Amino acid sequence: MNDNDRRYYSGQPNGPSRRRTSPSADPARRPARSQRPSGEEDLRAQGASRRNRVSTGSTGQFRSASQGTGSGRPVSQATGSSRPVSRDGSSTGRIPASQDRRRSAQRDSYAGNYSRSGRRYNSAGAPRGNREDNRTSPSRAPRNSGSDDLFTIIMNFLKAAVAAIGGFLSAVARKSKVALAAIIVVALVILGGAVDSLASVGKVHSRVMVGDIKARGMTEEELAQAIQSEYEPLISASDVTIYRSEDAMNEQAENPVDSGNLSVEEQAAQTNYWTANWETMQAHIDYESLAHEAFEAGRGGPLDRLGVLFFGKKIDVSVQFNEAALESLASNIDLALGESFTNSELVIENGTARATESASGMMVDRKELQQKLSEQFTNKDVQNRQFFETVVETDPQISTEEGQKAADKVNSAIANGAKFTYNDTSWSADSAELGSWVGTYIVTDDRGESSLVVYFDPKLATPDISEHAKAVFPDGNEGVRFEDKGNGEIVVKLDSEGTMPQINSSISKLNDQLFGDGANTTSAPTIEVESVQVPSEMSFNEALNANVIGLISEYTTEFTAGAAERNHNIRLAGEKINNSIVEADGGIWSFHDTVGESNAENGFQSAGSIVAGEMSEEIGGGICLVATTVFNAVYDAGLPVVERRNHTMYISSYPEGRDAAVSWPDLDLKWENDTSSDILVKTSSTETSLTVCLYGISPGYTVETQTGEWTDSTDYEKVVKYDSELAPGTSYVKTTGSNGHTIQVIRTVKDKEGKKVREDTFISVYEPTDEVTVRGGTPSDWPSANS
Repeated sequence: MNDNDRRYYSGQPNGPSRRRTSPSADPARRPARSQRPSGEEDLRAQGASRRNRVSTGSTGQFRSASQGTGSGRPVSQATGSSRPVSRDGSSTGRIPASQDRRRSAQRDSYAGNYSRSGRRYNSAGAPRGNREDNRTSPSRAPRNSGSDDLFTIIMNFLKAAVAAIGGFLSAVARKSKVALAAIIVVALVILGGAVDSLASVGKVHSRVMVGDIKARGMTEEELAQAIQSEYEPLISASDVTIYRSEDAMNEQAENPVDSGNLSVEEQAAQTNYWTANWETMQAHIDYESLAHEAFEAGRGGPLDRLGVLFFGKKIDVSVQFNEAALESLASNIDLALGESFTNSELVIENGTARATESASGMMVDRKELQQKLSEQFTNKDVQNRQFFETVVETDPQISTEEGQKAADKVNSAIANGAKFTYNDTSWSADSAELGSWVGTYIVTDDRGESSLVVYFDPKLATPDISEHAKAVFPDGNEGVRFEDKGNGEIVVKLDSEGTMPQINSSISKLNDQLFGDGANTTSAPTIEVESVQVPSEMSFNEALNANVIGLISEYTTEFTAGAAERNHNIRLAGEKINNSIVEADGGIWSFHDTVGESNAENGFQSAGSIVAGEMSEEIGGGICLVATTVFNAVYDAGLPVVERRNHTMYISSYPEGRDAAVSWPDLDLKWENDTSSDILVKTSSTETSLTVCLYGISPGYTVETQTGEWTDSTDYEKVVKYDSELAPGTSYVKTTGSNGHTIQVIRTVKDKEGKKVREDTFISVYEPTDEVTVRGGTPSDWPSANS
């Protein structure tokens, strides 16, 4: 190969030179046509991928041959070869045959010395020596061609990718340095994000905080544990105080002693603050959910990750509360500061339902109250957990229009009555009877919209249905016995075998047919009451649902939530009498025997009480409310009352002349079970109420009450006391004064046939209660008041 050949082949046996020429180039530097290699056409045939491309100048761009020629070397439209052309783009003519033969001979010469793979061979076909062959010996182990090929492919790909990116960046840089800088910044961000993502596999991303905890690098489990360790001690560290106003908070106003002698409304009007603690509010933090939310931060896509990377993310630690406890607290504040809204309710008379008018009220914003409590329960300044509350205008949950929709649904459902069958018995219930079974409750959806749901209440329907569908005992013995298995488990034992109606399932069928989806209200449905064998032993709920036992009577007493110690004593005494059993045929129930002495050893606390006609602090204060609630449940059941005393001062929150005072060991409350079955006492309570229920087989007593007129006896006196620890010039009323007076209540009890069983007279004599005012300082600080 001569020097002219090297110009065109550049060491590549079958590859033409990329050096560009121009028809206007110096002829002296360009070899004559007759000197060009005859292998050019062969190279043109093997380089098929380059047939349709032509250089368009120094930019490295290419154009298709079908699009015409560029500013570089023209290409023949027919063959794509780099034949010389005239300046106007036309061909200069065919290659002479003699020259073509010379090129063919030269091509054959090259073909005899090179294989298609590029390895050299001599004219005899034997491999010719080269530097690569000289480095290879017969003893050398063969190479893993598969792995080498894969490695080569990967390296070539990476080289091509780097080259492509480099070329792209060069092109961008030539056009705009600003664009290049932006691309580099984006690339660095992506690279940094990739590195950060790799570093955060299975862990929380950087710049994520949960409350005061830097969560970076933690797993979900580690973060949940860290949140618990940080915040669990905080929520139980101290109570939160809610004041009725900013002034009351600044002055740290005290509440008057709550001994229960005032009505709920009267006590609420004097309340200056309420307390909430983690136990009564059932405050808790969902540590796992917070940890999961932190872990997911930055994993919602590239934009989410960049947002967390640049701006960070802080997740607030929210405290959750028992809904009933939160509502009870809010209701007590409403009672003192505002007025509750009035929901539309149903009134059903003579088989026709109508809706009452609704009205808005001034109430505490529940969501805002929950947020404030959450902030305070996580407040690290545990000595200053306080805020004041306000009320805002609040729309009712159930509007008049919503109530009327429910009324229309009830009227449509009960219009045709219903038919029932049980064994060989059948009977009908008209619209008036069905209407008396209707109950309602409120449901709220995810959007916060409330609706009134109507249904047939088993508590209301069971007594009427059981009059027709009764348990059958062949030997006539319907007695039941209760047994306490411990841990709140009560077992009901029956004295004999028999059959009983499945009343609850029958009421469910009635609900489905008249109030369910696709209900048919065009005619009276027929409901079959099924009969099953009575087992010898049942759980309490099974016996209640099967109507083997029933609710004999119940009574609820409400109170304020302000006095935490007093309310603690009420709940504790209520728990002690829960599930107490009074045996049949003359069993006696005693408050003292059931509750025990209300002292510190039994868990009772010092609270407001009435001692010698004056408010005072006494261990066990508040238990009289429990005794009074039991007394009224027994009173309504018509059961015999063996021992009962009234308080020394009248308590307006109780029915007139129907309170019961207890004091260890002298004043006790006792009553008798004169029925043929055991009676079970069950209690339930909220933050502001206590309910006592009596269960068993009802004797069917009816109770009539005659309440006499009040008769005054002695006027109360005004008493002033001084407290040196109270600021001079300040005062408060410790005890509200009331005159001494007497009232008489007569109870008449009749059996199922209307015959009088007993008549009881309860006379209550209340002594006058002095009005006690406490002044700050000493008498010398009040010269004008003492003159």
